[in-house]
This record gives sequence, structure tokens and C-alpha cells, in this order.
Amino acid sequence: MRWFIVMLPVLSACTVLAPGDHLDAERRGDPRAEGLARTVRVVTWNIETLGARGSQEYEAAQQVLARLDADVVLLQEVDWEVDAWRIDGFAADAGYDHVHDGWPVSFGMDTQLILSRFPFAWTDLLDGDDLAGAGTKDVTRAYPVAAIDIDGVELVVTSGHLKAGSDDDDEFRRVVDAHRAVQALGPFDPQTDLVLFGGDVNDDIEDRADSPSTWTYAPWGMPSSYELGADLAAEMSSGGLANSAFAPFLDAGLVVLDARQLSGTDLTRPASYRRLDYLIVSPALANGAATEVYETQDEGRTGGVPKVGPVPTYDTEDAADHLPVVADLRLPTDPTDPTDPTDPTDPTDPSDPTDPADGVSVLDLVAGELLVTEVMANPDACSDDVGEWVEVANGTTEAVDLGGLVLCDAVGCDEVELVGSGVVAPGGVVVLARSEEACGVEVFGTFGAALSNGGDGVFLVGAETLHEVSYPSAEPGLSWVFDGSTCEGTDQGTPGLALTCGGDPLFGDDGGTDGGGVPATPWTLDDVPVGVLRIDEVMPNPDACGDDVGEWVEVHNTGAVPVDLAGLRLGDNSSEGDVVTSMVVPADGRVVLARSASACVPVVDGTFTAALSNSGDTVALVRPSGDVLDAMAYDDGNAGVSWVRDGDVWCEAVEATPGATNGPCR
Repeated sequence: MRWFIVMLPVLSACTVLAPGDHLDAERRGDPRAEGLARTVRVVTWNIETLGARGSQEYEAAQQVLARLDADVVLLQEVDWEVDAWRIDGFAADAGYDHVHDGWPVSFGMDTQLILSRFPFAWTDLLDGDDLAGAGTKDVTRAYPVAAIDIDGVELVVTSGHLKAGSDDDDEFRRVVDAHRAVQALGPFDPQTDLVLFGGDVNDDIEDRADSPSTWTYAPWGMPSSYELGADLAAEMSSGGLANSAFAPFLDAGLVVLDARQLSGTDLTRPASYRRLDYLIVSPALANGAATEVYETQDEGRTGGVPKVGPVPTYDTEDAADHLPVVADLRLPTDPTDPTDPTDPTDPTDPSDPTDPADGVSVLDLVAGELLVTEVMANPDACSDDVGEWVEVANGTTEAVDLGGLVLCDAVGCDEVELVGSGVVAPGGVVVLARSEEACGVEVFGTFGAALSNGGDGVFLVGAETLHEVSYPSAEPGLSWVFDGSTCEGTDQGTPGLALTCGGDPLFGDDGGTDGGGVPATPWTLDDVPVGVLRIDEVMPNPDACGDDVGEWVEVHNTGAVPVDLAGLRLGDNSSEGDVVTSMVVPADGRVVLARSASACVPVVDGTFTAALSNSGDTVALVRPSGDVLDAMAYDDGNAGVSWVRDGDVWCEAVEATPGATNGPCR
């Protein structure tokens, strides 16, 4: 992602919002101010402790919450012994009238909270006794659950903190905690009910699979008072429990929302270089969700969810060593109504993104597969609120249904309203505009974000950010063109015809209107979106040659645009250095970077200086600016065995495949 840094005023006072108030929402583009009554903002944050009123910890937390201005806040690791008497005052200072706590707990003093600006329809507090039967004591921390009444729509939420630690007993208890968290949400249909878990899972979804892969017995080291429920004991003896904290959520049909800092990393606990905090939701809530991991150090970067409150004067880390995870969720008016256009399960909806007959869903695309190729922010043939437009290209080889696409500028987001079927042909180019009239331009869909004439960013968002561009200013009648670089276009632009800055077709021979093809100009490392260049395989301990010669990292370009690796840096836990290469990675291409040109692999495409530890390390691809493009972590492994990406986890490969598609895991 390319970020343009702007200086923002620093406010010295923490502004506290009254329930339902949103500071300057119309100007800042808060989606809740745009008539989208079905949008709710949720924050989950492991805050550790609240601190005393007036302390740096307390004031930092208040400033961060004011900045994010959420409707619902889920807090974890609140120390009941210290903070019990502070909770009501903390909530009131932050503007939350409705509070539900998770005390008493089964083990320790760690308590979870639910704060809401909307009233509770009902609340509950559930531990092992409630979830698995009398006498059961297998929940590390009790789950507070609340049904929140949001303008007549019921959202059921729970705040959770799963067992921490890496020993076998910790992993086992974490799995049990995850099962109980799903149960705490109650009997639900994932396709129609609106449920949400927010909290510290104490596991990273991209970590390699834990061992053993399945629990068929309870490990040694359990607390003497621990009593596993009969339901899970029976499941463990019959088929086993998957040793994954995420499996119970996914098996229940829930969706783990992706969220990243504006710098591109997904870390929520920077001190441990891990993503531990998550919002996990039913599919109807995942549709069109906008997310962010909020870090005050990212203030000034473009993008993310709209920020409404004042910029904090404290750092996020002054409040806690975890970062808050934010999501703007679109609530269907009635998720059981098949005529509701926000219901993603409606088979009669012609723009239903889950219907394969309508093309690949935009929610299934990854960064770089849908591109902004031209922007007209300041039309002179009609007014801005009628004629602003954004040209979008389908960079894949398949038809794509744009149902659920969200278009954002630097201050607000809006779901695109499609004019027709919403399906874009492979390599097709369409125009989205502020209105269907749009100065006579053929319009494929409309959006509500108002593009600034003084410079702005434009973001396409599906299940993740797909592409983003920025322009410095907009002269009347002149467009901006994006082909991996940024240049001013021609008078009135070329809407529907994707061109390079040199005026050549960006796709194939016809501008991409029916043929697709490879763009003429590759991304630079400053331009390529985060998530496009991915580490796909790592060999930290080769056995065919020495480590200082043969360590290697495979990089996969997952996008539809070539990427120029000039300026790439590669780092581990202890160092970072330039990659020596002149490679341009083609779309869906792979390159192998190694410690030397004579590494024990068939082809070396570039070299790096970082020394990878055999006993576990982190590998990161870094832009010249220092922003992280992708990172992975591995544990102690066997000589001659590589680590490969298998979906969202890493595992040891049966066979190393440098420069080729990964093989299976061991």
C-alpha cells in the first residue's frame, strides 16, 4: 500500500462523547452519519487494567476510545481486584450507559467487559456450570454475553479471553475455552442470526498447527480443580478435539475478520510480534465489514475506518500492550427476510455475491485483483456530487460480481449500489460514480464518498482492502491515472478505457474492455498493496549446503499485476537488509531469494543478508519506506525441511519446492 503522510493537529484534551453522539460525523464521513442506520462500530481490546482516573493509562485508554467512537466496546483482562470499583466511572467517562461485566470468574481475577451505547435486551454470565453441566469447571474465564438492541435488530456479543501459554495444558485449555465461547453465543443459525465474539484468542491464526493435532486425552499439568465437561470428554474419546483455538468458531460457521494496521501489518500485540486479538462474526456481519487494527503511530496515514474523535496525545501502548481491533458492521434490517438486499443468503437476489452464477464474489478477491485505474474527482461538465467517478478494472481471468464492494475515500466509506447485474467480465473496466447521470458517463454503480478536490485517497474494499490509490489535487475536468505510478490524465478523462500514463492500453490491446491481459507497467514496492507479495516458503536450515550459503525464502506475487522488486528489504528478528535483485515478478509468479547466488536450489533470483535462526525466527518483507508487506514466524525445525504456507497457517513441508507451487504438509 502506498501511504501519503499528512500532518494532523494534535489536541491536548480528551473529548468524551455522550451516548449516540459522533463528533463532526458529517464532515468526517462517519458511515453512521450517511443514513446507514444499519451500521454499527465494534471494538475489541485487551486493555489489561483500566488504571486510576487521571493516570496516563486511564487517560490514554479514554483518548483512544474517543478517537474510535465505537457503539460497542469489548474489553479483556480487566483486573477485578483492582478495577471493580472503577468500571462504572470508566464507562461513563467514555460515553457508555450500558455495562455488563464477567465477574465472578473460574480462575484468577481476569474479567471481561461489554460496554454499549445501545440498550441490552438481555444479559448473561456463563461458565462451565452453565455451559456443560453442574460441577464442570473447565472455563478459564467466564463469558459475559449480551443481546444488544440496535434500532430493533438484535446483535448477540460476548467478550472473551482464552487461555494463554504454549505448554500442552495451556493449548488444551485454550481449545476448551474456544468451544465454550461458541456455546456462550447460544444456539444460533450462522446464516440468519447476528452473533459476534470479540477478544484475545491468545493464538495467531497464521501460526503453524499445534502438536498434537488432535486431543484424545487431557494432558498433564491441569489445575487440580479443573473438571472437563462430559460433552467434550465424550467428543474427545470418540473422535478427538482439533488442537486449534479457531476450529470451534469456523466449524460453527463463523467468520474470522481480517484486520490490519495502516502500516500493513496485522499484529495486535507488537511486543510479541503476533496477532492475538480478533473479531469473529456470523457471515451476515462479515458481508461489507470494514476493519482496522488501530495504532496511534499510524495517525497521518491514509485509509482505514473513519476516525471521528480527536487525535490522541497519548500512544496506544500507554494504555495497553495490545492494540484495539475495530470493525464497522452492516446490519440487515431483518436477516430472515429474503427480500432484504443486505442478506447475503438470499438466493433470489440477482446481486447475491454468494451465487456462483453471478461470477466470483468480490468478497473472495485478494489485494491487487480489483484495481482503481482512473479517478475524476473534480468534473467540470457537471457538479461534483453528480459527476465524480472512479474507473475500476477486473484484473482477474474470471468474471467478478461486485455485490458487496465498498468504496472509501480518506474520511468515509460507502457500499457501492450497482445499476445492473454487477458482474464485470474478465479484464473488464467499469465506472463507478456519485450518480447515474455523471455528466453522461456510462455508470456501472454509484457510491456516496465525496472525493476531495484538494487531494484524497480512494480505496476498494471487499473482505479486505483490494486496492488503494492517492492523488495530490484535482484540477477541473482533469482525471488522475494509476498504472503502478500516478499521473494526471487527459481533459475529461477516458472513463471505461484503462490506459497507462503513456496513453497505451493497460490491459491487452483494447484497454481491457473484453480481453484482459497483463498491465504494461508493473507495481513498484511503494505502490503494491499489502497482501499481494507474500512469503510462501522458507528454508532456514538447509542440509545440502551451509546456512550462510543456502538459506532461502520464496516470494509469491498473488496479484494480477507484475511487481518490480527494486528496493525490497528482508529482515528477521535481529537484522534487516537490502535484497539484491533486478527481478520483476510476473502475476502469479514466484521468486527465490537466498543467502548467496550459489545456494543449493535450482535458481536464485536475488540475495539477502539476514541470517535465519534454526531454532525459530521471524521473516519479513519490507518496503523501502520501512512498512511491512508480509511476515511469517516459524519454530525450531528439522534440517533440510522447509516451512510452507497452507492457507492461513504455516507447517513443515513433505518436500521443499523452491520456485514452484507448495507441496503438502507433513
